[in-house]
Formats: sequence, C-alpha cells, structure tokens
Amino acid sequence: MTDHFPRAVAFFWQPAHSGHAFRQDGSDRDTAVSWGVSWHVWSGWAKKNALVTSFTAFRALPRETFLPLLRTWFWNALRCPQMGAVGIQLFDIAALAGPEVAVRYLQTVLAVAVDGEIGPVTMGALHAVELTVLSQALLHGRTAFQTIHPDVPWFRPTDDARVIACHDLVASLLAAPGIHLT
Repeated sequence: MTDHFPRAVAFFWQPAHSGHAFRQDGSDRDTAVSWGVSWHVWSGWAKKNALVTSFTAFRALPRETFLPLLRTWFWNALRCPQMGAVGIQLFDIAALAGPEVAVRYLQTVLAVAVDGEIGPVTMGALHAVELTVLSQALLHGRTAFQTIHPDVPWFRPTDDARVIACHDLVASLLAAPGIHLT
C-alpha cells in the first residue's frame, strides 16, 4: 500500500501553494496562517491535544509541527489513504476550503447524497468509479466553482494553476504501474 500523504504534503507546502511560514492580513487573528494552517484550526488542534495555544507560539512553529494535524484532521479524517492517489486532490481541497467542503465536492462528483460525511455509500461509489475519471471530474468541479464563485475567500487568482498542478500530479501517479485503490 502506497502512503501518498508525504506527496500530498510536499505538494501543499510548495512555495507557490501553502509553503510559507506565518502570515497575517492586518491585525485580525482569523487571517493568520502558518504553513497552510489557520490559527483557528491550529488552536482547536492544540487545545484538543493539550499543546500550547498561544498566538505567539503559533507564529514561530516549524512546519513539521503541523504534520500530525494535517494527517489526522485532513488526510485520515477524509479517508484519503483508501482513495489511492486521488486522496491527494481531496486533501488539497480540504486544506484550502475545509474538510466538509472537500467531502461535498467528492459527493457531488460521485452523484451520491451530499451530506458532508464520508460513509459507506460515498466509499462504495468511489470504489465503483475509474480513478482517472474521478480525478478529472474533481479538476473540472474545482475550476468551475472558482469561475462561478471568484469571491470565495479561500481561493486566490493563482489557485487555477494549483488545481491543475494537483490534478497533473495525481494523473502521473495514476498512470504509473501498480496504482490502484487500497
């Protein structure tokens, strides 16, 4: 079984994507992001895991500190390990827009009930579809959404290139011999 999490994080942390240390727009803590993780998400994780939750500490955290959060709350929670390389696309959607939005994208593409939860129906539909078709549908769904909703705060003008690059990474992995759902 291939663990695509390292590839997903490497893609996520590219400098053109979310590979930046602390940033904040103005004085609003809600806009603070470090290594692609918002202060809001980090403080919830830190509290749940009895970690230091100070804003000052958040500003100085090295990126590796965020790996357990990204793996647990995004990668594993979305069942990405069971999606093969396509899990990278779902992870990227979740990292930008939140896990529930990512699940809703997936469910819309799979034409199952859109409830924001990955259960047996969603996984059954996922296992019944060709992964290259699913990857292409996720690409088209994301680009269409960005075209229709350019004012959505989690998208930036550079995200079109990011969405395409993510799809291209997944397509290259799917084209490699031995790639399948695990």
